[in-house]
Amino acid sequence: MSLAAPRVADELLAKYGRSGPRYTSYPPVPSWSDAVGPRALAAELSTLGRAPATARGVGAIADAEIYVHLPFCAQLCTFCGCHTFITKKREPVERYLATLAREAEATAKAAGRPLAIGALHLGGGTPTHLDEGQLAQLLDLLEARFDFSACRERSLEVHPHVTRTTQLDLLAERGFARLSMGVQDLSPEVQAAIHRFQTHEETAALFAHARARGFESINVDLIYGLPKQTLEGFARTLDQVIAMGPDRLAVYGYAHVPWLKKQQRAIDEATLPAPPLRRDLYELAVARLEGAGYESIGFDHFARPTDPLFAARAAGTLTRNFMGYAVRRADHALGLGPSAIGELDRLYAQNHDTLPDWSAAIERDGLATRRGFALSAEDALRRDVIRSLLCLLRVDGAAIGARHGVDFAAHFAPELEQLAPFVADGLLAIDGATLTLTGAGKYLARNVAMRFDTFLESAPAGSGPRFSQTV
Repeated sequence: MSLAAPRVADELLAKYGRSGPRYTSYPPVPSWSDAVGPRALAAELSTLGRAPATARGVGAIADAEIYVHLPFCAQLCTFCGCHTFITKKREPVERYLATLAREAEATAKAAGRPLAIGALHLGGGTPTHLDEGQLAQLLDLLEARFDFSACRERSLEVHPHVTRTTQLDLLAERGFARLSMGVQDLSPEVQAAIHRFQTHEETAALFAHARARGFESINVDLIYGLPKQTLEGFARTLDQVIAMGPDRLAVYGYAHVPWLKKQQRAIDEATLPAPPLRRDLYELAVARLEGAGYESIGFDHFARPTDPLFAARAAGTLTRNFMGYAVRRADHALGLGPSAIGELDRLYAQNHDTLPDWSAAIERDGLATRRGFALSAEDALRRDVIRSLLCLLRVDGAAIGARHGVDFAAHFAPELEQLAPFVADGLLAIDGATLTLTGAGKYLARNVAMRFDTFLESAPAGSGPRFSQTV
């Protein structure tokens, strides 16, 4: 399959290719500290309890979101970068739910007043590894401890191969209207290489059932850069997915980090697409999706023009977190379950990664925070710049400077000087205090963002790689 001339030339891939963060947070997780533990999270939650009550609930604290990490999978996909627990038994799930109830109780108690939940997201792992009774038990324990009376959104991730229509029926009855389907690539050769098996037929059938049951927003996750991927095979996957009619698509670049994720060592690195092919796979996705009426959101999401993400982008409220792009940033984001991350104002808090460590921490402390980060005013400023760059593909330096009480051009004079090569290479335009990524520059958005990151050079000598390649 031939493509038009790429927007990002091979020499630019070679020039800018290096490892770098994905910036789902700033600072990135490897810069977080184990000095932030359960006490720090409890103290931050208690400040919420002392805040003035709002109208979202009787004496409730608003507006919080909850992410619940469900780590269970029946088999291990070798490409996966998530924290998982492989089992086909029922007992580990039952123990998990009992422990999760204690964590939810401790979180609610630390806040001191009910937390009004505006959004609930179930991620994994495989949330639908839980059977119908376990899913109902999970929702019951959350609703018993938090105020869901004004919840505007309930969403979850599903693996089509292991999800039953009866599970979607239950979830629809409990208020879920958004789901994200993990597809990655429907080519049998690629699926065999990553140990993930699902047919086009079962994926399309589950999609159709979700639509019939009233799921009004369905996202599909695809990944480019997987082993044995070809342009022809990825084109077939794109065409098959487009025919289903998703509202949004996330098209992620595969992050190969075998020093962090042992299962990725099973992947033959010789079968991974080289940077030029990775770029071609991405640009193929852009061309196919835009041709089908989708428009680009940020640098790795696509949506129909009627999607709320577009209004959020126009209003400047579009944000990005560990779950992808969202229409607005919650006042507070809570993380429950192993490896889950919470973000409360200027505090990040991540739970212990493994199921045994998380369970032991809950038994010992009530909360399971393993590490986190308390942002300074400077960190919050740089987070704002990086978030704007990756969400809106531009930075309104005057507005950000006014928000944080700094002269943007003077404050970031060294960074603006370092961006000169991006301007010279046609990847970025700078007009006074306004930065705008070009069409080609969007592919290298992470590289531009890295110029504002003060933590990249602080890694201990000899600590080895920390991030995946940016191209």
